[in-house]
Amino acid sequence: MRLYAGLPWIKNNTLPTQPSQLNGLKSLTVPYFAKSWNLYKGTQPSNNKTHQVTTDYRTYANDFGPVAEALAHNSVIGILPSVFGDELVKQGKLVKLLPEYQVEPPGPIYAVYPSKQFLPRKTQLLIRFLAEKFAAL
Repeated sequence: MRLYAGLPWIKNNTLPTQPSQLNGLKSLTVPYFAKSWNLYKGTQPSNNKTHQVTTDYRTYANDFGPVAEALAHNSVIGILPSVFGDELVKQGKLVKLLPEYQVEPPGPIYAVYPSKQFLPRKTQLLIRFLAEKFAAL
């Protein structure tokens, strides 16, 4: 997960150089990121190197697609998975903010199923695939 801003925001604001400069800014997000964001450098968060950012979120959606499109057309910042945000950066619609930082996910994701004993192979493969993809976010 990374931080992005649309061109309207870039036009009216100075690019931040540190996480504290994001506090209080208007943002768009998904519900589980609505209250605050924990930013960290590197590949894994650590308690002593995490920066908490509290924004003034205006709107949120349950899907990253609409958030990505809204970021591209409004003067706000937001969090997106790299697969959404980086594509829009390539298209010239978004700019990645604080590219050396990542946003800590809000918590673990669980796969719930009745029993591993009779778990179909396709379900096992799906769980493995999702674990690999979410680890890469």
